[in-house]
Amino acid sequence: MIIDYSPYYYFTGNDNLEAENLLAYEIGYRIQFTKKLSMDIAAFYNMYDSIINDVNDETFENVFDVESYGIETTLNCQITNQWRLVPGYTYFDIDSTNFTSTDPLSDPHSQFNIRSLLNLPHNMELDAALFYVDSFTTLDRSINDYLRLDVRLGWHITKYLEASLVGTNLLDDNHLEYNARSVAPTEIERAVYAKLTWRF
Repeated sequence: MIIDYSPYYYFTGNDNLEAENLLAYEIGYRIQFTKKLSMDIAAFYNMYDSIINDVNDETFENVFDVESYGIETTLNCQITNQWRLVPGYTYFDIDSTNFTSTDPLSDPHSQFNIRSLLNLPHNMELDAALFYVDSFTTLDRSINDYLRLDVRLGWHITKYLEASLVGTNLLDDNHLEYNARSVAPTEIERAVYAKLTWRF
């Protein structure tokens, strides 16, 4: 579903535009608690220089520097030989200097997900994933926190051929995930579809 928005957006070229630069630091560690239980932990710190943005709605310029940082954790739980649970959590934050654009830098701070991977008889699989995304504000508009549930039933017909039935965003008719000035925002709708995959 498209939100009411102007379909046209014009830009003027800028010969002085420079490439963005990124200096990234990452560190990770895996803890093997038992043969069937492990945890992955990763931390990151990114320094962006000369970020490109449209300052006056017409021209892209190198307008500010950005620092982002966060952590990611994933727990791998082999419940049985056929069933695995994978919960995960991400924290993300962002800060900027020399910020002159009217677009605020905003992203959800916290995101949580848990995936269930179940092997069924007759070469079938039942996978489900539940996502929680924290609320945040962008362009003076609040994006509400939301839950999303995706489910997939797969069947390996042969070594190369797979059929699957997939449902996404099953908990809501639709929900808004982001808002931007230069791109028309859309609401993510519920979807159900079938897929046939041939690997060679």
